[in-house]
Amino acid sequence: MKTRKNYYQIQHPIASTRFYSDRTELWDENFENRVVVAESWAVERQNGEGWQGVDFSGATISHEIVNEDEVRIVRTENSVLGILKVTYIFTRGSPLKITSEFTSCEDMTMRFAWRSEVEITTSHRIAKKFIGW
Repeated sequence: MKTRKNYYQIQHPIASTRFYSDRTELWDENFENRVVVAESWAVERQNGEGWQGVDFSGATISHEIVNEDEVRIVRTENSVLGILKVTYIFTRGSPLKITSEFTSCEDMTMRFAWRSEVEITTSHRIAKKFIGW
């Protein structure tokens, strides 16, 4: 992992990645060809008329070196409605794993792995968007 002036960079045989405050870029192994120009996440809140986007303030990016074979990058974005946390897990010999979690200020947590039935008064959904795929 390298820390640059404006981003973190992970070189990985399956998905090399650059993490900026406003986006994530996916590259080939040697950073010669950008595969995904910008990956971003959106949280939407259901209101009486449909789905409305949740506005987040600037992201913070942190990293954890778990051991010599695993590095995790965590992007955290805050809103008055809750916190979105996306974790990118790079493990030697394995594909990139991405987990996402939205923690609502209403003491409700939504994860990207959806359940078929939820009993709550306010619903949220997480959408993944790729640009240039």
